[in-house]
Amino acid sequence: MATINKTPKPKAKPGSQMFGLVMCISVFAFLFLISSLLSTNGFSIISSSISLRNLSRSKNQRQHTLHDKYLYWGNRIDCPGKHCDTCAGLGHQESSLRCALEEAIFLQRTFVMPSRMCINPMHNTKGILHHSDKASSVESGTAMFCAMDSLYDMDLISETVPVILDNSKMWYHVLLTSMKLGARGVAHVEGVSRVDLKENSRYSSLLLINRTASPLSWFMECKDRKNSSAIMLPHSFLPSMASEKLRDAADKIKVRLGDYDAIHVRRGDILKTRKDRYGVERTLHPHLDRDTHPESILCRIKKWVPPGRTLYIASNERTTGFFSPLSIRYRLAYSFNYSYILDPLIENNYQLFMIERLILMGAKTFIKTYKEDDNDLSLTDDPKKNTKNWQIPRIYRRNIPHFQANHNHHSCVVMPYLVRENLFIGNIGDAAEILQNGSSEITHILSILSSVSISFFTEWRSSLSIPSKEIKKVYVGRPDGGSGSEDDSGDGSKSSLPPEKLLYSLENAGKDLKLVRMAVPIRDMESEDLLDYLDVCLDFIDRSRKEGSVLVHCFAGVSRSAAIITAYLMKTEQLSSEDALESLRQSCESVCPNDGFLEQLKMFEEMGFKVDHTSTIYKRFRLKVLGDCYNRGERIDSSKFGADPGLPVEVSSGMEVSPNGRGTPAYRCKKCRRIVALQENVVDHIPGEGENSFEWHKRRSGSRFNKSDESECSSIFVEPLRWMTAVEEGALEGKLSCAHCEARLGYFNWSGIQCSCGSWITPAFQLHKSRVDISSV
Repeated sequence: MATINKTPKPKAKPGSQMFGLVMCISVFAFLFLISSLLSTNGFSIISSSISLRNLSRSKNQRQHTLHDKYLYWGNRIDCPGKHCDTCAGLGHQESSLRCALEEAIFLQRTFVMPSRMCINPMHNTKGILHHSDKASSVESGTAMFCAMDSLYDMDLISETVPVILDNSKMWYHVLLTSMKLGARGVAHVEGVSRVDLKENSRYSSLLLINRTASPLSWFMECKDRKNSSAIMLPHSFLPSMASEKLRDAADKIKVRLGDYDAIHVRRGDILKTRKDRYGVERTLHPHLDRDTHPESILCRIKKWVPPGRTLYIASNERTTGFFSPLSIRYRLAYSFNYSYILDPLIENNYQLFMIERLILMGAKTFIKTYKEDDNDLSLTDDPKKNTKNWQIPRIYRRNIPHFQANHNHHSCVVMPYLVRENLFIGNIGDAAEILQNGSSEITHILSILSSVSISFFTEWRSSLSIPSKEIKKVYVGRPDGGSGSEDDSGDGSKSSLPPEKLLYSLENAGKDLKLVRMAVPIRDMESEDLLDYLDVCLDFIDRSRKEGSVLVHCFAGVSRSAAIITAYLMKTEQLSSEDALESLRQSCESVCPNDGFLEQLKMFEEMGFKVDHTSTIYKRFRLKVLGDCYNRGERIDSSKFGADPGLPVEVSSGMEVSPNGRGTPAYRCKKCRRIVALQENVVDHIPGEGENSFEWHKRRSGSRFNKSDESECSSIFVEPLRWMTAVEEGALEGKLSCAHCEARLGYFNWSGIQCSCGSWITPAFQLHKSRVDISSV
């Protein structure tokens, strides 16, 4: 039997198994280490520093020398009370931000800047006047902050002190690393001086120092700024660090301004005394100038800014034309003159103020009426230390040799703005200069002032002496005066102006009586009647341009004269009111007619660039003027009432024949058949709109009272007519009775009457449908 010999297997060496096990463990350990490094950025400050250095290199490859240590000013965790979410103003936040940057430089740390800045609700939209209280909660919530990099250029700031934003990728890595390091990575400090943070090894070796903030806001008080060892950034540092798009916008505006001066006016006198968050009653901004009205400003700045200069005004005052009195000496410019540059860019008032500060800093002479730019505005926790005392405003002038050599010798006169050939616009100062000294260019002057007398100039400036010789005066409704009836009304009811009112004055005036001056009495008020003066003004401008050249001026050269020239451009060039005004602003950027004048210019456009007294548009306007006059306590003359359609002569002259040959619809007294109103006297209204229907809506001539209206309303409303004796007597309210049979027809009330449909009509002259019949005449 054969035997199978088994060859014994060689025994494995004990060391080979151990070697394989070690190799496997080493591979797994190496892979785990790599994974840990990638996920946690390392376990030491050295590895995290290397990672942070790599992450810090952005597209611009900024090379900072401080990447291993960081300073962060965070929100206070234990903020007490309901005021933790309150927002300080831009000045306070900038003051604190500048303090933080100074501390970062002192500690040789990179500053972690908040990515958002809190915005006071007053400034979360473009312009105080445009702020809406009806904004949704979502809109108001998102509008409470703006991105920090929309205000400041981070790259530009980093050239002085390295900064990162607290929403950047680098900051997340710093935060994660500091959390892993624990006590060795981060310290939350409060009330520790800068010197201790720098010299005490407990803090100096840490990766991150977190400054908790004051409970007043995210910022804190700079307690160390008065120390001799403190690093101080200039107050102009952050204003000059504006984002690139804001700097570009400011540069564009400065180019258009040319050689200019500037003034900042913070209107503190419109703010009221109130209690602060601590219950202490105080006056807001007590450090402001005591009088920031334009008349006071004009007196104060005239010794620093020569006449004729362009003056840029930055202010929180939003009243249109508030600073117009300054235009008698300077050519005024505002941010809204450059809306075509700012509107696509500006989202809130902080951005607007950033641009305005750059413009102010670029002025030849910059006058400050407040002291915030030169003082630390950070509030303290003690309310008694927050009150600031008013100081005399300081004047800052850039060192420009040309200006300093010549500012005492400004004798040249800057001519008014040329609008079109032989047509100029200016203010009372321009007109006074020409009247006093004459002009080789100007031959005619159109004065739009509250008084037509030449003495208005001497009252404005007592040193003036202007000779004049009257040619004629023309009054409303009077064809005498050598000019004919200038209001072309025939009867006074067609004009809104009161009878016997001075329409205009014509005279020779000025040096050697060579100038022809027409003066028109118009006040710069929204309720003022402009339409009834347009014809005489536009005719004078047209004649004057043919004979020479004409200066159109008012007191400031902003509202009244601008409205007249806008109407002239509308008529001669067939432009809309918006296009004509924009065209005028190409010549003079500061023009701004008041809202009442703008509405009347729109009516002028709708009437076909003429004042048509028969137009329903004009009749609505005339009724509005009558109502305003009554509300001011003025007696309404019967000549302003509509013609009595019941009189044969007035019926024949006032009636219009309908195209269908059926005659004019008329309303007759049901009892005696006397005509009490024509269809053209009826004032329409929208049924059921209640107090929203306060304005008059004139019926179109020839339109019939439809059945739907008849079912809704039990009355018709008409304009005041001459047969209404109770109205003529001046009563506020009363009955309307037929002039023939004395039957009661309705009721009148200058304060208004509610129609049966629910609409409120004011003023109201009501005829009950049950008391009248409709027929044709």
